[in-house]
Amino acid sequence: MAKIIKNDDQGGDQAEKVGEVVAGRVLVHCYLGEPDDVVELDAELAPSLADLVDTTPAAVEYALSLKA
Repeated sequence: MAKIIKNDDQGGDQAEKVGEVVAGRVLVHCYLGEPDDVVELDAELAPSLADLVDTTPAAVEYALSLKA
């Protein structure tokens, strides 16, 4: 299941893999959240969710900038 990241617990490149977790920007309203939410996903699961979540560093950084 995805975990929504709050701005106050961010640090560094959010789309970089950390162990088995990757951050991603939610693209559409779905079970993961609302558009522009940033969620943590299992790194192996993320590619199968490419239609719902963008895990590129620029996308994650952009979504975080909207919440600031």
